Amino acid sequence: MKRIDEMLDSRPVDSGEETIDSMLDRNRPKSSLLRRGADYLVTGLKGAVGVPEAAVGIADILTGGQAGKLAEDIGFRPKEAKSIIDQWYSPEQQAANKAVQEAQGFVPTLTTALQNPSTIAHSVVESAPSILAGGAVARGATLIPKVTPVIASAIGEGAVSAGQTAEQIRQESQGGTLTPTQAAIAAGSGALTGALTGAGGAVAKKLGISDIDTLVAGGKAASGSSKGLARRAAEGFVSEGILEELPQSLQEQAAQNIAQGKPWDEGLGNAAAMGMLAGGKIGRASCRERVSSVV
Repeated sequence: MKRIDEMLDSRPVDSGEETIDSMLDRNRPKSSLLRRGADYLVTGLKGAVGVPEAAVGIADILTGGQAGKLAEDIGFRPKEAKSIIDQWYSPEQQAANKAVQEAQGFVPTLTTALQNPSTIAHSVVESAPSILAGGAVARGATLIPKVTPVIASAIGEGAVSAGQTAEQIRQESQGGTLTPTQAAIAAGSGALTGALTGAGGAVAKKLGISDIDTLVAGGKAASGSSKGLARRAAEGFVSEGILEELPQSLQEQAAQNIAQGKPWDEGLGNAAAMGMLAGGKIGRASCRERVSSVV
């Protein structure tokens, strides 16, 4: 009888046959529903880390990254914190997250995410704290005369995006600071994200549907009384997912790549697909009947 190692050596790598690891995974006890539900608490915690990260990042833009370096010296290390938190997921969620992260290109990522729908839901949960943080900034902006909720939402999301982009660039930079060019890229990316948010809100208003960013800025929900739920949900997916989150994810990823000296298109397909799916899911939810507010 052949030894197991001889059988593995003689088997084609991509033969499609079941491997020892997959057999062990198949026989391993599945996580309970309660354990899988706890994964969303883990994601919420991971998303919450992004809020102070954004605040530090805004200070980074103004100080050339010195604020982030100082915060790191006293123990604030969001990149390390997120890495540790990732280990708290159930084995099933870790496998799903890994599959999506390793997908290359827009269509493969889209297909893999749809095969692992929990990753889309987790993307929504992870983005929630940042959306609420942007909403807090936006509500402050509405106190300025003639600033509408749509404009305020653009200011709020743009600020949070700029801060998170700046801090993530700094974390990967040699010396732990930002060059003037890197700071300008982060600020410009945030401004573009804000412009796309404002455009998305304007489109949603014209379509007569609710926009999540406008809602958290204090705007009123659209009644949608003349449209069916399915139509409003579809329009919400297009407005939030395709017209807003997809281009935002593309340009934010490209900005980080350029600032870090990487190929500009590295990871664009993955970022675009997940941004579109998560944004689309939020857009559909915000257009359901009787949606009146998020906060």
